[in-house]
Amino acid sequence: MVVTKSSAFCLPGIFKCLEKIAGQHDWSGSSEQMAFLARYESAFADLPDLEDHLETISSADPDVLGSWFSQRGFTDLDITLSPGCMGIGSFFNLHVEWRKTGIGVSIQLEENFYHGVELSPQSAFMLDGHDFPLFQLETNQDWKVFLTESDQQYPSRDLPARGNELLQKKRTALASTKLRFPMVELDIHVDIDFLTGMKAHSNTIVTAKKKTKLRLDEKGAKAQAAVFMPPLCGGPRIYCYTIIRPFFVIFWKEGLDFPPFIAHVTPKHWIEETDFSR
Repeated sequence: MVVTKSSAFCLPGIFKCLEKIAGQHDWSGSSEQMAFLARYESAFADLPDLEDHLETISSADPDVLGSWFSQRGFTDLDITLSPGCMGIGSFFNLHVEWRKTGIGVSIQLEENFYHGVELSPQSAFMLDGHDFPLFQLETNQDWKVFLTESDQQYPSRDLPARGNELLQKKRTALASTKLRFPMVELDIHVDIDFLTGMKAHSNTIVTAKKKTKLRLDEKGAKAQAAVFMPPLCGGPRIYCYTIIRPFFVIFWKEGLDFPPFIAHVTPKHWIEETDFSR
């Protein structure tokens, strides 16, 4: 399937809401919903390691919930609650700085020009069964960011598993000196309607909403996600590689079972040079 649109997924935002509602083991639902929980069950165990990047709220007042999300930059989640019902929200926020600031460059894709970054990655690899190099970018924090192109479209809920699969593949080191990649400004809604109807005790998820943001530039990367679940009424040498295809952005820290945030970014969310001149 050809990549036609950007996508992103943040497991911790969803699992933090589920944990706050009813814990890990009391959920029931359709076969699709239970398969999702089984697939990513270990994401519950990752939550303690991500506490510094997660916030939650519970309130029966939609104005309080709306204000809470707005203060964190998410203004269009359509916060509605039925009388007497409680809404649960979560906010994931991860900001990292490259160990060495990159240099601004221009990247051309067909007739379009985009703002790009050139820097020297810590490591570069070819992966068994993957056609494109994987680049490891070091940060000033305890996080690594991996970039690799992919010309295949994935449902957003499959992204954490795909990211984990890529990071687990056998690697062959490349002698890479430079990498060029597009700057990114991503701000999209993510469909998590498949969670609707899940039950825990007397609580039922009547609707579920999610939005993700990603900023990628010469200084670093910033990944954010907001989740709302209302109501609860119950080898070869590369001298300079330029990314010119849709690409994965994978945030990773040692000890996690799944990447907490992963995006698959198309040129629609690359930052275009509107006043480019040669």
